[in-house]
Amino acid sequence: MHKCVVGDTSRIVQVLYNLVGNACKFTERGSIWVDASVSGNGEVVSVSVHDTGIGIPQDRLEDIFAPFAQVDMSTTRRYGGTGLGLNLVKQLVEAHGGAITVASRQGKGSVFTFTLRVWRDGQASPSPITDSTRRSMALAARKTTAEAAEDLESVRSSQA
Repeated sequence: MHKCVVGDTSRIVQVLYNLVGNACKFTERGSIWVDASVSGNGEVVSVSVHDTGIGIPQDRLEDIFAPFAQVDMSTTRRYGGTGLGLNLVKQLVEAHGGAITVASRQGKGSVFTFTLRVWRDGQASPSPITDSTRRSMALAARKTTAEAAEDLESVRSSQA
């Protein structure tokens, strides 16, 4: 019997794209790999993105999913980005009824793991993605983009 992932395929792909993109950005040497597994009688899919990149200091792990979170300003200057990617990833995963975690050691790399519930064909979905949830996810993506634009504009103004 086939299994289906609960949710919007394009958003789930966006989550994976953002996590793999970050792994590539922060891993100059070493390796990056993706693992996926099924557990809980086939009801939970877990996807992990591993890298041997720069890692995240332990004291920054708690804040890494916050909007505009960066390890420090030197990271922003060297690698770019707005600090919105992981915040958006967290919102999308949670909107799908899942969760995301991170384990990291500075200088050794990081592992980002997200879980999603699945169901067998013909069974009722444990948490269907409704039109309202889709609108909320789209709004979250637009909101963070608008916030990024405002933040960048204020930085430009302060440097003028």
